[in-house]
Amino acid sequence: MAAAAALVGTMATDAWQTARSAAVRLFRRLASQERRDITARLDADRRLLLHTSPADHARTRDELTLSWARRLDSLLEDDPDTVGELEAVVAEIQGRPHWDRRHGAVQYNIAGGQARQFTTQFGNLHISDGTA
Repeated sequence: MAAAAALVGTMATDAWQTARSAAVRLFRRLASQERRDITARLDADRRLLLHTSPADHARTRDELTLSWARRLDSLLEDDPDTVGELEAVVAEIQGRPHWDRRHGAVQYNIAGGQARQFTTQFGNLHISDGTA
């Protein structure tokens, strides 16, 4: 689900082309028609997300995330060896070096609407709202 969230999370950002290319590469093992279908689905889902009203954005994003999670799960069922490649794709989408899960940590933070989110994986994080 985290990989799907990373993919869908970039659909409305400047990182979309990188994410799209990485996702298409991940599905390259499929027959050519299936690859074209995946590419068309990626583009259609992005258009849907971009044209969704702000009130429906979170719901649409969640539905797309679930849909892509199913596709990715199916891909992993058909080819379990793809898991390493999937992790590398998520790393690429997130713009960070690929970390082997045995030697690093991965943190996914997704906020929607007008939420504020403050996170840190290592070190300290000090937040001030200016009232102190």
